[in-house]
Amino acid sequence: MVDLANILFDNFGKVITLLLITALAIIAIFKVNLKLDLNDLLGASKIKHRKKAQHYCAHMEFRKIQNNMVQVSFFESPSGTNTWLCNKCGLTIQHFDQERQESDGTYWLEHPDVYRKNIKKYNYHAKKSL
Repeated sequence: MVDLANILFDNFGKVITLLLITALAIIAIFKVNLKLDLNDLLGASKIKHRKKAQHYCAHMEFRKIQNNMVQVSFFESPSGTNTWLCNKCGLTIQHFDQERQESDGTYWLEHPDVYRKNIKKYNYHAKKSL
């Protein structure tokens, strides 16, 4: 039994000592210098994904009414305010540009594959932001 302990210490003693010293050094660094808060990291990640989702949001949807494709905007202006709010992604803007919204809509109607990719990216980041 003693021979087995000597053999293990001779073969693995340096490695175990090195791992123990490394672990103690890491613990000391975290204890003294770094304050790691996982909730802050997760909150920052969710904020980042929410911003990306707002970027990829189309702020409109397309509906087929009597064989015509009609774009319906998600932007609404709450009563008593000058801001516009997207009901889908929560983006708030000060000025609603109807012409730009219509030009984006016509572009996406002409290029539905780009629109689908954009919505896929929106869905991905929206799920990550929850």
